[in-house]
Amino acid sequence: MSSLLFKRAVTSFFSERFRLSPVRENLNLIREELRKFGQGSIEYNSSFSPGIGLITLHNSERHNALSGKMMAELADLVDKLEHITQGKTNSKNETDLIALILSGDENTFCSGLDLSIANDHILTTENGKKMSSLMQDTLLRFSRLPLISIAAIE
Repeated sequence: MSSLLFKRAVTSFFSERFRLSPVRENLNLIREELRKFGQGSIEYNSSFSPGIGLITLHNSERHNALSGKMMAELADLVDKLEHITQGKTNSKNETDLIALILSGDENTFCSGLDLSIANDHILTTENGKKMSSLMQDTLLRFSRLPLISIAAIE
């Protein structure tokens, strides 16, 4: 399955499942709330290869499952990538960006949601919808970036 089809399927799933229309101000509050939960990180290497950026999921203890912290960092990164693609950067590595590779460390791509944060945060319907709203918005914005995206699934 191509990465574009994968992104569209994930975005469609969240859209159909929760039918949310999040407001930007609320998303920033949700992002900051989720940032407190879990471990791991999202790393962006703009100089991976000429014209190619590398996004790496780091949460190897949980097979790179997305924590709340990682969801917030991914949303932050999409903000940055939107600025880059709009020409709002002075970095040569970033102005020449045409493609992104998304991968996980330790030979695992991503096992989904880090369930350890479920006990801390998403046990209620309201909190689950908040998390879903942030991820729906983040993945939709990611899919709209004018960049080639490749998922390096191992």
